[in-house]
Amino acid sequence: MSTTIDRDFNLTGLTTVMGEYWDGDASSYRKLLTRNAYRYDKAGNCIEKETMEGKTGFVYDSLYQLTGVNYPNGSQEHYTYDKADNRLTMTTDTLLETYAYDGANRLTERSI
Repeated sequence: MSTTIDRDFNLTGLTTVMGEYWDGDASSYRKLLTRNAYRYDKAGNCIEKETMEGKTGFVYDSLYQLTGVNYPNGSQEHYTYDKADNRLTMTTDTLLETYAYDGANRLTERSI
């Protein structure tokens, strides 16, 4: 695992690697199983995740609420929130999911 920090010592990146290594013969079998790298903004929000499949981007509003996700395959998700910071909707190209809450901000309904 490796980390990246800015000059104020804020975490701006994190990379994890997982693999196999075998030292039983001259060829020394090695295989990278996965590599994940993360980038963060100054508020500590993850703004990018890079895997072997590609980069996923995360978008936040001025209240640091997740408002969008952009996947490596081009698909997207978008989110809206109410004034109590409860998620109201999640939309994709093919789906609209809505959420309802009671007076104590507990999730009471999820509709697809």
